[in-house]
Amino acid sequence: MKYKTFIISMACFLMILSNNCGTGEAQIGAERAVGTGAVVVKGSLESGNLTINMPQVMQESAAIKTIVPNVGGAQMRLQAMGKVLTPKKARALVGFSCPARIRTIHKTLGNMVRKGDVLLTLECREVGDLLSEYIEAFEESELASRDLEREEGLYKKDIGSKKEILQARARAKIAVSQFNALKEKLRLMGFSPRELAHIGKTRSVIPRISLKAPIGGRIIKNDALIGGMIDPAQPVMEIADLGRLLVEAHIFENDLALVRMGQAVQVSVPAYPGEIFPAKLHYIGDVVEQETRTIAIRAELYNRDNKLKPGMFAGFDIQVAKREKALLVPKKAVLDLGDKRILFVNLGGEFSCREVVVGYEHNGDLEILSGLKPGERVVVEGHYQLKSIMAGDKPASAHVH
Repeated sequence: MKYKTFIISMACFLMILSNNCGTGEAQIGAERAVGTGAVVVKGSLESGNLTINMPQVMQESAAIKTIVPNVGGAQMRLQAMGKVLTPKKARALVGFSCPARIRTIHKTLGNMVRKGDVLLTLECREVGDLLSEYIEAFEESELASRDLEREEGLYKKDIGSKKEILQARARAKIAVSQFNALKEKLRLMGFSPRELAHIGKTRSVIPRISLKAPIGGRIIKNDALIGGMIDPAQPVMEIADLGRLLVEAHIFENDLALVRMGQAVQVSVPAYPGEIFPAKLHYIGDVVEQETRTIAIRAELYNRDNKLKPGMFAGFDIQVAKREKALLVPKKAVLDLGDKRILFVNLGGEFSCREVVVGYEHNGDLEILSGLKPGERVVVEGHYQLKSIMAGDKPASAHVH
């Protein structure tokens, strides 16, 4: 079997700008031919005229592919990852200020409740003692009021004295004050004015109290057990209004000028791919986090159909600009050298290395602000091979059978 083997070993040299050169000019790169062709590197990136000339067989070996970038309208977006949160004003902890035993559970985990709905019925000795004091004070205030009316009637008939009226008024004032203080204590415990009026009327003391929902929403935590004791220091339930939620993300400080209050935000979550939840930016942080150099931003949104859950990871997407004529290249075509970004342009077999300034990202493309002209062909595959040659590495050998 006859075959021909051509081994093309190509050494490339990139001449760099010498800091000690008297003229400060970049030297032209050397070239060397090996086998059937040669890779020629000329100029330097610093001087802005670095080019790489490669034989066609080497281009095919490196699988170099190029495209002509699109020029057209684009919506530039700022994207970040965030987390779904419940606003603090939409959350409430349910507990009791005194040790108590749970007698009845009226609502449990996952139930929707309205403000004022009864959640638990408790039995509490402190409640019984306070109710007894309340009834006693209620009777004392009524008695003091009747005594005052009697003394005022006698004084009008010139039977009573001014001193006795003043004393009756003082006793009535003290009695009413003590009664109102006990009434306020019971109200803070959870008794409604209607319940207190009924207790004062019936004079009945039952050491029980109904624990009610302070807000409307869903019960997201429930530690209540019938017969269990409530610790005053620990909440027994938690309620959250999940109708309106927050999404918090962090952006870099150099992107701060791109965001403003009221901006439209598109929120997405992995649980519902392709679905967008519209939101509005309503908070921009005032402090830069020192470790990450980022600033917190928050958007508020309606939780339609209760699909979003607090704690979910969420995509945060803000339209920050709109370009009528943007020069867009695939993101993969732009290489990051740390302090600068480059891409390669095919000039008819010769590849020019360009330092570019990028703008916003749009659907996987990067906006090129400078360094590239419309109509020029950009390398999108094989550019890492060109980068290696530019750095002075030897390209892989090509074999043609």
